[in-house]
Amino acid sequence: MACELLHGGGNYLTQGSFAIVPGQESHLFHGLSDDCELLVLDIPNADPLVSAIEQSSDIALYQDWLQTPRFAQITAGTAPLLEFASTRLQQRNDRVSAALSCQLLPLLLLQLCMPGETIEPEIITSIGSQSRIDEQQLNRLIDRHLSEPLDNQQLADHFYLSQSHFYTLFNRQFAMAPQQYVAQRRMQKARELLQTTSLSQLAIAEELGFSDASSLSRAYKKHFGQTPRQARKRAH
Repeated sequence: MACELLHGGGNYLTQGSFAIVPGQESHLFHGLSDDCELLVLDIPNADPLVSAIEQSSDIALYQDWLQTPRFAQITAGTAPLLEFASTRLQQRNDRVSAALSCQLLPLLLLQLCMPGETIEPEIITSIGSQSRIDEQQLNRLIDRHLSEPLDNQQLADHFYLSQSHFYTLFNRQFAMAPQQYVAQRRMQKARELLQTTSLSQLAIAEELGFSDASSLSRAYKKHFGQTPRQARKRAH
């Protein structure tokens, strides 16, 4: 789903992303295929439900969140709420819709306003007519899981993409497969630890998710053309 805001720029709304569009903001959006779906939460000005949320939570929803056009990304923990709402609304039952408005909307708004529940700037950013993966965000994600490397499905889930879409996008952007990139990050970290610390090869292997020092040594030699021992000697 492509969306453009007059003051918030343009972007693609992928699964897990959302746009805040104030009532006075000019905006355009259109589906990129026939099966695009968009969940719209229409919140009137001075809505009594929002006012009640503000009073009970001490969060200025209108002032801090709903008056500024922008794009953002939800975390994986918030996604099930949207999935549930979407599934129930597809039943096209007026009673269900009214119940969701009273029960789910306050929970969803509070969830989105809580620190750490949205990611900005967007993980997936629009570059011309193509989407790109934020490389810095990707590297931070991989580096947090070096001891237990993420597989393609886990990486794709983090970016709210299907595994096939993520794989195609990744190859186009980085000219290598995702797991090759992960292996490269692990080897770069191994070289850094060898050159800047006195950790044993076994300790480095354990930190980077290798079963033993021999496995690290084989991978390191295949990648850099020298063993970890040789790399450490040259560094010192």
